[in-house]
Formats: sequence, C-alpha cells, structure tokens
Amino acid sequence: MSLFKDEHALARHWRDNLKGIYLKVYVNINLASHRFYDYWKEWWAGTNSPPAQPQIDLVIIDTHTVLAVELKYFRMINYKGNKKVNYPFYAGIQEALSLLRFGFECVSLWQCFDREVPNDIISRYEPAVSNLINTLKLPINYEGFFLDKYQDKIQPYPIRGGKPFWYEDKDTGKRAITFPSPYGVVNPLKDTPEAKKMLDFLRSVLRIPRE
Repeated sequence: MSLFKDEHALARHWRDNLKGIYLKVYVNINLASHRFYDYWKEWWAGTNSPPAQPQIDLVIIDTHTVLAVELKYFRMINYKGNKKVNYPFYAGIQEALSLLRFGFECVSLWQCFDREVPNDIISRYEPAVSNLINTLKLPINYEGFFLDKYQDKIQPYPIRGGKPFWYEDKDTGKRAITFPSPYGVVNPLKDTPEAKKMLDFLRSVLRIPRE
C-alpha cells in the first residue's frame, strides 16, 4: 500500500516537516481555482491575462525570499492486471520550468519514490533526470527521494547515484537525515516584468511579507 494517497497529501507532509525551518510554507496553490482566478483576471486588467498554470505544490517563504517546489510522487499502480510505476522518468520537468514564470527566486523539482517502487526503477530514473537537467543546464534544482517508514514516521531519504542515502547519528545510533534546500540555480526569469507582476500577485493573495 502506498504511503500517501496522492501528491496533495505528500505536499502537506512536506509542509509539516519544513514549517519549523522556514517562515511559511504554502501547499497546493491553484491560481486557476475559484479562490484566485477572478482576482487574477483583475490583476491583469486591460490586457489578456497569462495562463494561471501550473498548480504550485510548495511555496516556501524564507524571510522575504519566495521559492517554489514541484513535487512528483512515484508509486505503483495497477494497469491491465499488472503493476507499473505511475509516471515516466521525466515527470515534473515541464511543470518546474513553467513555474519559473511566476518570478520565484529558485524553482526545484523533488521526485519522491514510494517504498513500493522497485529499486531497479529508482536506480534508472533518478540518474537519468539528474543527468538530463545538468547536461542541458536547465535552470531548476533537482532532488530525488526514497520515502519509507522509520520508527512509525514517514521519512524522505535523498537518493545518491540511484540509491537511498542516510547516515547513523553517532550519539543515538538512529538514522539521521537533512532536509533539502530549495535554493540553488537562480531563476533567470525572475526580473522580467511579467514574472515580477506574477510574484506581486502571489505576495498579495498569500499575504507574503515584503522587505
């Protein structure tokens, strides 16, 4: 059985783990929803409003800096009587690139693999995505994670070279992990007029403090 029902639930889990590290963490922001879309169109009054896409899985506020994360949750599903992974290896890249339009300081793609996903899939997918992003010098930051339960708590373990990684704390002997940084490659679109206007909209509707 998968650890999470869907990516919305996974996003809430990340929020609960990161909220003590950063000032604010918002999840599952859909600017095309009834909650935001009328105001979105007003924000662009007099011009055609740009697409309010994609949905933003995580918005992280670090003091006054606004960062974003695209999440992809890889799990096993039934397909014509057989088990298969639900996404291709490149899932999330196009959404992460689209998020650059919103003017975030940095955009990350975090691919999270459920513990039911076979090791041979993880060992092929994670290096393939990492190599693709690095070789093409795409302006997004990538992390792969293996999700498992440890001491009755779901933990994300970073994947290095296609394998989950953790180390044991010398004092407690328990598995210890460090949470990923949403920083890295700076968004090359963040200073464009459209991106600045989009980020101003997010600051307004989410009540994100300014400097």
